[in-house]
Amino acid sequence: MTTHRITRIEPQKRRKNRFSIFVDDEFAFGVDADLLVEFQLYEGAELDDARLAQVREESERRKARERAYRLLASRDRSEHEMRSRLKEIGFGPDVVEQTVAKLREQGYLNDARFAVDFARSQLATHPVGRRELEWRLRNKGLADAIVAEAVEAAYAERDERTLALELARARVRRYRNEPDERKVKKRVADFLARRGFSWEIISDILEQWQNLQSLDTQASDDGQP
Repeated sequence: MTTHRITRIEPQKRRKNRFSIFVDDEFAFGVDADLLVEFQLYEGAELDDARLAQVREESERRKARERAYRLLASRDRSEHEMRSRLKEIGFGPDVVEQTVAKLREQGYLNDARFAVDFARSQLATHPVGRRELEWRLRNKGLADAIVAEAVEAAYAERDERTLALELARARVRRYRNEPDERKVKKRVADFLARRGFSWEIISDILEQWQNLQSLDTQASDDGQP
C-alpha cells in the first residue's frame, strides 16, 4: 500500500475556516478546521491509501451537508429536490444519499411536512384545482400517499369549489364589457380548466351563471375591485 505525505496546508482565501491540503506536493482536497483536528492532519503527516480515501470522503460529506444547509436556508425542499440539486452541484450518488439521510434524521427534510406547507402556500398565493395541485406536488418528487394527504389537508382549509367560484367571479369582471355571454362562459371555463379544476365543478359554476353575474354586480355596487 502506498504511503503519502502531507506537504503543505494553507488556509483558503475565500473561506478562512477551510484549508487546502497538498499531498505529495499536489493539491488533494479542502477540509474544515474540525477535520484537521479529528484526523490529525498536519504538514509532514503520512497517510496510506485507505486513510487518504477516508479523509477525502469525510471532507466531501461535510461539504455536501454545508451546501445542503445553505440550500435549505433559502427555502424548504423535498428530498427529491435536494437530491437533484446536490447532483447538479457535482456530488456523487453515495454522498448525496448520505446527506439526504442525515438531513432527514435531523428533521431538516420531511416530505410530509413539506407537502402540506407547499399545498397550503399554493392555494393561498395561486389558487388551483385538485388536479393541478396534485401535479405540482408530484413534480416535487413526492410519493402518491404523501400527495393525497397534503391535498386533503389543503382543501379541508380552503374549499375547492369556493376557490373556483372566486376565480370565476374575478374572470367575469374582467370580461364585463364583452356582450357575447357564450364567449365569456367559454373563456371562464377554459381558464378554470387550465387551473386544474374538474369539469364537475366547472359545470356547476356555469349552471349558476346568473347567480355568478349577480355576485359580480353586487361586488361592483359595494365598491369592490
